[in-house]
Amino acid sequence: GPSIAGMLSMVTRYLVSREGRFLELTDTAVMKRQLDSAAQPLMAQMASLPPQMREGMSSVFSIATMQTQTERSWWQQTGALISRSWAPGDSLVLRYDEPLPTLPGAKIPFTQVMRYAGAVSCPTGSTVSNCWRFTSSIEVDKGGLRSAMLQMLKQLGVNDESMLDQIPIPITTISMAMVYDAATSRLVEQTVESRVEAPGAPAMNVPPTSVRTDVVTRYTWK
Repeated sequence: GPSIAGMLSMVTRYLVSREGRFLELTDTAVMKRQLDSAAQPLMAQMASLPPQMREGMSSVFSIATMQTQTERSWWQQTGALISRSWAPGDSLVLRYDEPLPTLPGAKIPFTQVMRYAGAVSCPTGSTVSNCWRFTSSIEVDKGGLRSAMLQMLKQLGVNDESMLDQIPIPITTISMAMVYDAATSRLVEQTVESRVEAPGAPAMNVPPTSVRTDVVTRYTWK
């Protein structure tokens, strides 16, 4: 839907220190307008849900949540890079949990696989001469997602687990390609492909949907 596409296409700008420490988001006024625009259609669809669930979902579209998610994402990338030595073909598996906004206390497990592709040519126009390329994929644990959704149904007073098969649960997959400056381990360029796919629900006349966005971010260090 419009809200999903809006979130995936949002460009996040932030500052990082020369030592690689995340500092803060920038352009937060612009980001807040984008978040509000993405939230409106979704919150309208959730008008009939209990207040606690609506409040939890609205918290997703906040600057505080974006700050937390962006900082964690930065450390997942840079921390994994500098915490060990790498040879071409090496991979690292990271597992972490994300809270489910509509169900306080519930968390959904994700798996991230990071791979070192080796030395590559630096992006055109960059000021560095030697670069490394890493790829990363992030997938949701479908079993963990199903468990969380069952908890949410029970909160709504639905104890029939078969009802879950009638709800189109979107699955998000994120693939990234990251180019780093070999001399400083700083990001030079990042390409992110995000896919959200929902299987559809014939009983509810909801067709299958698929949304894909591609965002390229180039980093400037001063």
